[in-house]
Amino acid sequence: MSALLDYTTLRLENGNYVTPAMKPRADDLVWSVELQGSRIYLCRRIDERDGNAGNQY
Repeated sequence: MSALLDYTTLRLENGNYVTPAMKPRADDLVWSVELQGSRIYLCRRIDERDGNAGNQY
């Protein structure tokens, strides 16, 4: 799939999609890029847990 993306159109999007309740420990980044003539959105959620959280993924 990566070969189909037009990386010259990659851009970081404005906005925040993490709810206020999650904000103390999570954040996100959203990019958009062209895929065969259509704009798609890619989201990366960053979840910061302390050492006591265990394996909760």
